[in-house]
Amino acid sequence: MLEAAVKTLIRSPRSNFGRLIIRLFCSIPIALILAGCASSLIRVDLSKVDAPPAGKASIFVIRPTYLSYAARDLTITANKTKVADLVKTSYTSFLMPPGELTLSGVGGYFSWPYREITIAVEAGKTYYVAWTAKETASSALMMFLFPTLQMDTLKWEVLSKEAAQQQLDNVYYIEPTTREIPK
Repeated sequence: MLEAAVKTLIRSPRSNFGRLIIRLFCSIPIALILAGCASSLIRVDLSKVDAPPAGKASIFVIRPTYLSYAARDLTITANKTKVADLVKTSYTSFLMPPGELTLSGVGGYFSWPYREITIAVEAGKTYYVAWTAKETASSALMMFLFPTLQMDTLKWEVLSKEAAQQQLDNVYYIEPTTREIPK
């Protein structure tokens, strides 16, 4: 009788392997949900952002998501100084002295078309600039099928504070590699 009880307590290795596989497949969606919760957006309220320090201007650079350019990295430079590598749906900010600001965006693999914008920057002001794309369903499909195709749909756009706030509600902050652009 004792032997029968012991045999029922010992499970076969095959059933343990099956349970391990089930647990593994059940834990993957839970891990993805938890990872999504951990990387939630932190809303930036521009009405509460401090004014730039005396003698400086504050620049916000925004990269929204576009389907046709989602897999491409984007390196932002300001006056030939690297500021940040922006991923899709991200933004960064930096300070600079008054004068001319030349922002450029260039990519790596399946490179972006080179684009730049020059803005006269005044001390004490904040500027919002977005890397935008005029995207249609056909342009997104063409870029997906032919990633090396250079379509003329990209441009820089200076935004109002209100338009910038709408975009910043849906993007993540990327720490800049350079916090202040030298003269």
